[in-house]
Amino acid sequence: MSITIDLTEELRKQLAEKAAELNLSSEELAAVAVRELLSHRDERFDRLLDRVLDENKELYQRLG
Repeated sequence: MSITIDLTEELRKQLAEKAAELNLSSEELAAVAVRELLSHRDERFDRLLDRVLDENKELYQRLG
């Protein structure tokens, strides 16, 4: 799959510099960054999940 994104010249330059530091192409670095972003759960979601589980702890114990 191929995706095209428009970057400002400054962002393109920063991406190219960072990719060069890591011995990657700009495309490889962008793909790694997207995979990393998508693999991490949202901290807000985790906090909300913890709150919901805590608020309903007693109910879950009665149902279990």
